Amino acid sequence: MKTIQKQKIGVINGKEVSRFTLDNGYIKFSALNYGCVITEINTPNRYGAFENVVLGFGDDLEKYQTDSPYFGSIVGRCAGRISKSSFELGGKTYVLPANERHNHLHGGPLGFSEVVWNGDVIDEAIVFTYHSKAMEMGYPGNVDVTVSYRLIKNELIAEYEATVDERTPINMTNHSYFNLSGNAKETVHNHKLTVPSKRVLELNKESLPTGEFIDVDGTVFDLQAGRYLNEAFESTEEQIQIVEQGFDHPFELEEGLIRLEDEKSGRILTIETSQPAVVVYTGNQLVEGQFEVNGCPVKRYHGVCLETQGLPDAVNHEEFPSCIVVPEKSYFSKTTYRFDTM
Repeated sequence: MKTIQKQKIGVINGKEVSRFTLDNGYIKFSALNYGCVITEINTPNRYGAFENVVLGFGDDLEKYQTDSPYFGSIVGRCAGRISKSSFELGGKTYVLPANERHNHLHGGPLGFSEVVWNGDVIDEAIVFTYHSKAMEMGYPGNVDVTVSYRLIKNELIAEYEATVDERTPINMTNHSYFNLSGNAKETVHNHKLTVPSKRVLELNKESLPTGEFIDVDGTVFDLQAGRYLNEAFESTEEQIQIVEQGFDHPFELEEGLIRLEDEKSGRILTIETSQPAVVVYTGNQLVEGQFEVNGCPVKRYHGVCLETQGLPDAVNHEEFPSCIVVPEKSYFSKTTYRFDTM
């Protein structure tokens, strides 16, 4: 039996923040209209025990505002880093606020992850909408954004839409940290990840794309047949060391599904997406004991993000697929998360 609930949990800047919950018997899912944050995806392990498989702070709004490394949130207008916090479009240079050294990260200090969206339940889906005004965080054009979350049996379907009134870059993603052990009991060292990708973007020392691709063959980035994440944590490859000993890299996707497995719990997550890339981030920069997630002191490598998106910093790389959205054609992407057991 499917149930849908809405409960007020607080107020931010005079706007009501609510938790929306969907439960269809296969998945119990919760999200906030603050940043479209996914706070819970409760799924069964091989023994039928339901546990949360994403990291978060529950209903603690203050923690999301002060401590969150984008737990479960929608990031945009542009996910990832924009070099030197600027780009050129139509002969004009746009300067964005820097929030990671001199670079612009995940839409800036007041990006989509930091605002209160309008929330509603429409046709059994949670639907969040937001109007981003022209020059918000330095970006041109007014943008009307819709993010929807829907459950169909053991699948969570996330859809992203945006319309604009002038040319502007858009590259949104969800920044959930997955941990299939359940309730953050363990780190993701023993999670096995499969990514259908033959090339990964090379990064410089600021974690920005150099514009060059690396052939994954013979490297720790070859995830085509599956690889345990601890192999990346122990790798001596320079690209692994650049991002503090793990993955934080954009993989160019081929045909096929992304697959994450945890043998101990028996949980399997498969991801299908319309996006051309996935950024795999393994929580390398989480600080041990800085805060608690799901009631447990946070640990390095406590979750893995699978951020389906376009290539980051595309606004500064003409050789990348364009992230510029025009008034004549709206932005749309879809990612489906399916939860199974072994």
